[in-house]
Amino acid sequence: MIVLHAGLMEGEFFLWGEASPAKGTLTKGLRDKRKTRVRLNRDNLLPYDAGAEALIAAVKTTRAAWKVNKKSIGPIHVWVPTDDGQPFPSSTLIAESPELTSLTEVVPWKVTSLRLPREWLVELLCGCIGKQTLGPGVILGKDITFWAAALRFAGALVAKQQFLQEPRDETGESFAGSEG
Repeated sequence: MIVLHAGLMEGEFFLWGEASPAKGTLTKGLRDKRKTRVRLNRDNLLPYDAGAEALIAAVKTTRAAWKVNKKSIGPIHVWVPTDDGQPFPSSTLIAESPELTSLTEVVPWKVTSLRLPREWLVELLCGCIGKQTLGPGVILGKDITFWAAALRFAGALVAKQQFLQEPRDETGESFAGSEG
């Protein structure tokens, strides 16, 4: 099972996934001498990272005719609530959440991601509208359902012609930046 997530970073849309970790991979983190900050594992790899193969398999459940390019897959950092070196999963279907303490903090973790071209993004989000699952064993995270709802709202505004256009003069030049 995989929980899909999506986010926007530096003008590009990324898809990443969470899966249950292999048994024994979640261990308690170590605190530094001041006992205030978490020391993370060496490369900060999220223990729930689904990995490239599972991510590609999840995307294929959309039945879209996408050809995933190896250049589109790579690591990004996501900020996850973490307590005692253990990140919180987005769902209890992935793993049990650690208990909250006064030392819980939001920490960057490295995950495998798939950069989505705009045409794939629209197709993916349209396929997610009103759904909680994308296919067998592929659950949509709350962030991706938000993006799908935002796309639906934007589409409704355009369909109803409820949008503002930048004012232009008779030559087509924008009034923006002119004194007036």
